Amino acid sequence: MGKRGASSGGIAGSQKLARQTAIPGDAWDCPICDEALSGRIFQCQQGHHLCEECLTKIRSTTRQCPSCREVFPSSAARNLALEKLAANVDFPCRWTCGFQGRPDALQAHHSQCALRTVKCPVDNCLHQCSASDMLEHLLSEQHKDHIQAFNCWDAKRNDRLFFEEKAKYRAKLVRENDLWVLCHSLRVANGEYSGKVCHVLDPVMFSFTVGNETLGSVTIESPSLPLHNPNATEANVVVPGKIAARFIKPEDVNGGQGTQYKLSFRVTLKRCR
Repeated sequence: MGKRGASSGGIAGSQKLARQTAIPGDAWDCPICDEALSGRIFQCQQGHHLCEECLTKIRSTTRQCPSCREVFPSSAARNLALEKLAANVDFPCRWTCGFQGRPDALQAHHSQCALRTVKCPVDNCLHQCSASDMLEHLLSEQHKDHIQAFNCWDAKRNDRLFFEEKAKYRAKLVRENDLWVLCHSLRVANGEYSGKVCHVLDPVMFSFTVGNETLGSVTIESPSLPLHNPNATEANVVVPGKIAARFIKPEDVNGGQGTQYKLSFRVTLKRCR
């Protein structure tokens, strides 16, 4: 009886203490990046914590805990108790856009926040800016020799969208109403095409169509990828094998000294629900 009473009282006491105890705001800060610990949380052997992203970085450099300088073990332990507490806390967006949410909602928001920092997808361009400013950068004079811009309705009427194996323009910026995507060509060759369609700001569902009235057509429907995707070779448009061979046209270049493969296509966009 006494133990049951003590146990019941202990639970009630803990619940009361949880309501009365305020956790310091900086308890959620990673000591390296100074951002909220809203994802998986790891700790060194002395109990000092840091975020998963920073743990990955220090493993490739000093491998030392920033608080006590002890070397992190190869299999660092997670702080599950702190993660459980964090799951019930609303954290602000790291880019200070005004959004606040629990860790899962915050992670989803960070991948789409208009103020998130993105790197220009053009090869050898080091420019970085907010996602909301990237469209202006892509349309600037700086990239007039790298990117071609089209309206969907013009492209459908004139059939001017195409990729070539060794083309000067490796990306097409396509607009339909207020939606923009950047179409990247990854590979155009005899019997194979792969590429990716990335949203500049808002995620979209796209239809990518190759072919014509004579040969028939193939349409691929898929959600767009983020503009700055960590896996640069990831493709969400693949036209394989014999299907691609019907639509990829070989053309002579340099007076018959070589062959260029060309694929014409059309794109339509709609906003993700």
